[in-house]
Amino acid sequence: MGHRFVAIMRGDGLDGELTDADPHHEGSPILEVKAGRAEGHKTARIANEFIARANELLQDERPANGIMMRGFSKTPAIRPFPEKWKITSASIATYPMYRGITKLLGLNVLATGETVADEANTYVNDAANYDYVFLHVKPTDAAGEDGNFDAKVAAIEETDAAIPTLLTRAPDVLCVTGDHSTPIANKAHSWHPVPVMVWSRVCGADRLERFTERHCNSGSLGIFPMMELMPVLLANAGRIDKFGA
Repeated sequence: MGHRFVAIMRGDGLDGELTDADPHHEGSPILEVKAGRAEGHKTARIANEFIARANELLQDERPANGIMMRGFSKTPAIRPFPEKWKITSASIATYPMYRGITKLLGLNVLATGETVADEANTYVNDAANYDYVFLHVKPTDAAGEDGNFDAKVAAIEETDAAIPTLLTRAPDVLCVTGDHSTPIANKAHSWHPVPVMVWSRVCGADRLERFTERHCNSGSLGIFPMMELMPVLLANAGRIDKFGA
């Protein structure tokens, strides 16, 4: 989708410990893929040959006339999300990468349309049988990467407009957050804390009037590692018998 694609290699002696061909800076030459350890030399050679042949074929195409490869990996050994948290789980995402990641984690991927409104309707229509539903919104990150303030505002407003649709399902818990910050000024992922909002019947109230980075700095959740979020959500849903020692 967009400018991204997935290449799957199958065979003996392959390894995922490789460096990126993407220099991560516009105008810089494509890098040679290198092995991070001895087991990766075969895969690095295949990747470099794949890039070279693809770019030879694409050199006269427009608007894209070449490829880069990054994010090499092998299928990891991950405990399935539903098994770990003892909940039935589904995901809703317009962007293929997040459908793939959540499928890898063991969530049931629900078919949806191309807009946030489509995702919200999918939740209302198809998510009744699941304890937990992950709904992903991509345009905010894309606008941040582009440094496009107006597009990011529009994406946030589109998401805001979908919240009432989600609430028609009367979820026990609603959490709004992100996987990373992508500030307009940086035009890239950054280290800044990610805002988190949790709503439930028993969540308590911060008496904050808005959901922004600045307001979240004053919230009762404070700053915490994101790996601690699921226990908070489960506790709000009454799924934890005893919270704390």
